Amino acid sequence: ETVFKVAHFGVNLLNNQNQTDHIPLEKIQKCIVFRMCYYCGLRGSENMFHSCVNCDAVMYCDEECQLKSWKEDHNIWCTKLKRYMQMESQMANLPFEFIKYTTNRNFTLEKLRSLLEKNDVYDKGLWRRECQKTDSKFCLPFGELDSNEKPYALPLEGAVLENPPTEAPALENPLTNWSDYYNFRGFWFDSIICGLLHYPLTLYWIITNSLPKYCNTIFFFLK
Repeated sequence: ETVFKVAHFGVNLLNNQNQTDHIPLEKIQKCIVFRMCYYCGLRGSENMFHSCVNCDAVMYCDEECQLKSWKEDHNIWCTKLKRYMQMESQMANLPFEFIKYTTNRNFTLEKLRSLLEKNDVYDKGLWRRECQKTDSKFCLPFGELDSNEKPYALPLEGAVLENPPTEAPALENPLTNWSDYYNFRGFWFDSIICGLLHYPLTLYWIITNSLPKYCNTIFFFLK
């Protein structure tokens, strides 16, 4: 713990360019899980931090950081984050074969990288937006990915998505969950394509589920 606390003196031990960024999936369980203070950004082992007792969504290295954070913005976000955390168990009920692994609280950035590497999509196409290489010299602006590159980097899923279905579900009887969508498009439940598709499908859910309830006039014109 003392070693990591030297970050208070401006020494960043965890940002060494020579450190190993890529950890084999089978060795990840043995790795130290690092946490980060929500306010000052100090990083270290889990026992260095304590969670907000109300929302349990953010961690702090000491009471001073927690108090400053509360005064700045956490007093606004705490209740909202608490609602999100109350839905934590629901995330593990999604139909994907990898979901218990990716929704575990110890699922770190390093584990995400290894998962993407295992699926051969790390640092490819749109996946760069989800997890970019830490040693990248530059970041491509949004909308400027190489036009010759396959955006999904998954051959089978890419072939499906490049050919829209001939008949989409009616707005009166829309798809309502991931199982419906995966079955509709013929994806396997071990496919990580949901990591990219949650953006458009969130908009789809808002249009088909929220508009009829709260903006019925707008929904009527979409039909």
